[in-house]
Amino acid sequence: MWQAVAKFEGWLPEASKKEFQAILDEGTTAALQAASDAADAAALPMASANSMRRASWLASWLFLFGLSTEAQQPMQDLPFDGRVLFAEQTDSKLRGLKDSHSTLKTLGLYVPAPARKQFKLQQPQGQGSQPRQDQPHKRAKGYKHCPSHPPPRSAQPGSTRNGQMVLFEGVPEGDLPDYSPDPSFPVFSNRLSLFLPAWTAITSDQWVLSSVEQGYTLQSK
Repeated sequence: MWQAVAKFEGWLPEASKKEFQAILDEGTTAALQAASDAADAAALPMASANSMRRASWLASWLFLFGLSTEAQQPMQDLPFDGRVLFAEQTDSKLRGLKDSHSTLKTLGLYVPAPARKQFKLQQPQGQGSQPRQDQPHKRAKGYKHCPSHPPPRSAQPGSTRNGQMVLFEGVPEGDLPDYSPDPSFPVFSNRLSLFLPAWTAITSDQWVLSSVEQGYTLQSK
């Protein structure tokens, strides 16, 4: 239709020919886009059937031969169907698909993207490759650095001060808690008493030393 309208260009004045040519170009592009959309809409049922058949075929391969998911991704976008599946027409089919995409791009039409992302093989990190450097931590906006206050120092059991051992004085001998184990519970005293010399060098707390020497009681029924 637009080719039939183009013959009237010679009857127009020179001032209107440029505008008339722009209208012809827009109309031709719109007609091509409409035809392409109609073809895509008509091909959707066929494409759905082919996708279902190809998915079932890939699922059977996965079950029988252990085909990995990474291998299925690049295969699902290939235009293989029926006789074209691993046949003599495979090469020509792939070339025709490439030519059709190039034609659509040349005409300025919309080219649909592939159904899946392209598969990229991840190469293992070799000995000569450099490890990835960690990105520096980005602080949030409005972050203010607050200086940390160190905890007050205290004489810890077994700590040193000026090269000398600092002993924990503990409670006075008269303030020891009552220790009256129940005879119905088992008392384990042999193992802890072996560490009494080590505890004597650490602390002078009589309650701790007596607990280590006498053992402890398991309060279990």
